[in-house]
Amino acid sequence: MNIFDVLNLFKSKIEDLNPINKKYLISRGNQNGFEDLVPEIAETIKTEISDTTIFDYKVHLGHHFPDMDLIVNGDCFGLELKSRSNGSWDTNGNSVFESITDEDYQDIFLLFGSKEPGKDHLLVRFDYYWKVTSAINVTHSPRFKINMDTNESVFKDAQEYYQLRDKTEMEKVAFLQNYLKEHTTGTKWFVPQDSSSESIKPTSLNLLPQNIQNQVKAEVLVLFPQDLITSKKANYARAHEFIITNHFYYSSSFRDFFFCWWKMGKKIMSSFLKVLVLSIA
Repeated sequence: MNIFDVLNLFKSKIEDLNPINKKYLISRGNQNGFEDLVPEIAETIKTEISDTTIFDYKVHLGHHFPDMDLIVNGDCFGLELKSRSNGSWDTNGNSVFESITDEDYQDIFLLFGSKEPGKDHLLVRFDYYWKVTSAINVTHSPRFKINMDTNESVFKDAQEYYQLRDKTEMEKVAFLQNYLKEHTTGTKWFVPQDSSSESIKPTSLNLLPQNIQNQVKAEVLVLFPQDLITSKKANYARAHEFIITNHFYYSSSFRDFFFCWWKMGKKIMSSFLKVLVLSIA
């Protein structure tokens, strides 16, 4: 049995669930039925094989990339999970920096489940993760675009993807800069505006001392409370641009960088409004 035999077992066992329990079709916020289903299928496969030297697995999920480890004949393979509820085969992927793990995997695969329109049934496809990264999109952080039908990957081959996993964070930023220079237009904070080898690269916020990180967070919370605190869904665009323009700092995920402070800011703003109302009364 090899990794492709195992992945085909996942595919067939999921597609055999017809109709599938609706709980596995949920995709809302932190609830993802496909991410609940796949580990259950893994346990079924493990029980049927009944030999952990042939097949075993480990579930990560959360912010870990990839979502699962599949251990086949002693070799460890990564498995990332994606799903859609509209029958399509493309979706937003992980942060570019999260998706370039430095852990020692033989290969990393993507398992994609897509709901058939009008049916309680999932179709499943899988491929090498590097092959289905069709583009890099920029939201609050650079993210891969996943497309199971793509004929052109961000990476020219598997070797380029796996070599990138061994590079430093600044070398990964350089790769991202070069890609975006070739495939996007307009000014991007992570792309130097000249071609000189002396171009200064931005500093990662995560590498700064904690007191400097806190100063930056406090500054933008004061300047952009309507974006980061008072709105139902935080918008990092202006804060992002301000930090790059004024401090030349960057983060691979501004959402994670601000999350704890966003919760604190909500509490502070709520208390401030209560005091303001009482003072007016």
